[in-house]
Amino acid sequence: MGGSYEELLNRTYVDDKQNLRWCPAPECEYAMDCPVRSAELHKIVPTVICKCGNRFCFGCGQSDHQPCPCSLVKKWLKKCEDDSETSNWISAHTKECPKCVSTIEKNGGCNHMTW
Repeated sequence: MGGSYEELLNRTYVDDKQNLRWCPAPECEYAMDCPVRSAELHKIVPTVICKCGNRFCFGCGQSDHQPCPCSLVKKWLKKCEDDSETSNWISAHTKECPKCVSTIEKNGGCNHMTW
């Protein structure tokens, strides 16, 4: 019973401290510390290496993304997510013209084109 209470105390302690973060690697139970304050994250990318060997950004928890600041990486990941949905829509609603190979919209009717 004592082990789970100690684990809860450790988790709470790390979660409450600004300079401590849990390693995001699967199955890793190490916490990392970093001297960079959150107010400086717009200009400093605080890469840390955990004892398990995982290299990540202390600021956002993503894989090391130097020299880009966390805010730019966040925007990039959002853009990539949006682009994947665009690709899904294009795949579902368009096809290539058999004659000129341009992408055309499937907007009803049968799937056959004749010239």
